[in-house]
Amino acid sequence: MRPDHKTYIGGSDAGPLMGVGYKSPLDVFYLKTGQREPDDLSDNEAVRWGTALEPFVLTEAERLLGLPVVSHPFKRIQNRLHKSWKADGFVAPWRWADLARRRKAHE
Repeated sequence: MRPDHKTYIGGSDAGPLMGVGYKSPLDVFYLKTGQREPDDLSDNEAVRWGTALEPFVLTEAERLLGLPVVSHPFKRIQNRLHKSWKADGFVAPWRWADLARRRKAHE
């Protein structure tokens, strides 16, 4: 289970914090400090498809890469609670598969 998004800076926050994306750094500040509630994405078609297709995408990555790919849970670095991450899948020792980034690179 993922912790409250207000307690860490996630990958979706990185772009806006650098001035790139659909949110501004100020939007991120308001969300993290509780001055604004996050958008409800539960009815967002892209989010539903992404969630539903993730197991298939991991299986296809395994086939294409020829390496075992396993889903990985949310992680938080001890003593650095603001640092956390969720990789799409773990490929092999020291190599993480961020499938969305790889897909974008090939478009």
